[in-house]
Amino acid sequence: RLDAGDFAASQEVIVLPASRLMVAAEQLRRLRLGVSDPSGRVQAALAAEGAAFENLETDAQELFFDGGAVILAGRGRTQALAAACERFRHRLRRGMTVLVLNPPAEWAAEGVRRVEQARPPTGPAWASKALHDLPLPDMGSGPWASALAADKAQTLLWAGADAEGAVRPGEACGLALWRPVGEGRLAAAMLPALADPAADAVGRCVLDELVLWVLETQLPHRQGEQHLN
Repeated sequence: RLDAGDFAASQEVIVLPASRLMVAAEQLRRLRLGVSDPSGRVQAALAAEGAAFENLETDAQELFFDGGAVILAGRGRTQALAAACERFRHRLRRGMTVLVLNPPAEWAAEGVRRVEQARPPTGPAWASKALHDLPLPDMGSGPWASALAADKAQTLLWAGADAEGAVRPGEACGLALWRPVGEGRLAAAMLPALADPAADAVGRCVLDELVLWVLETQLPHRQGEQHLN
């Protein structure tokens, strides 16, 4: 709040937590999260929070990784990302969660694809109730020119809304979504803030939210497991 003589003004400020992953440190270790990002930015963001993950630096490490989930990021060429997705295809169908961050133009895998929207939504990003009941960062407004679409059953995690805050039915406006593939899940996010989550506080919080979602959906809740939210 600011007071200056007869003038007074106030504004709500959301202070983003330094880490949302500390509450799930043990679950992350049990999950065994792999990260394949040639830029090293996702690894730097997770390392700064002390989050447990396995750094997959080579094709061979990707081929033999048998953890519960993997993040694929930092690939500017469609062919390189497609090859990485192909290496995980059989494990995805057997139950792994594969999370793709900011795929390049024309990328497609397992019925999920990046699309360029002819009428980009210009409103704020809308967050699904599937995400955690924690303060969500301000994603800003569009236009959200690049988005994600799925050929079959999908669940939106984030979507680009129009100026009135509504998601246009029947249009590809998914900024983050997932769909089942066999026994596993393929998730993807198309959000500029994720380009450098180590340096971007909003991107870091979005990455944390996505990792928490992976934990919540991937780890079994039987045998004494507790929900994270």
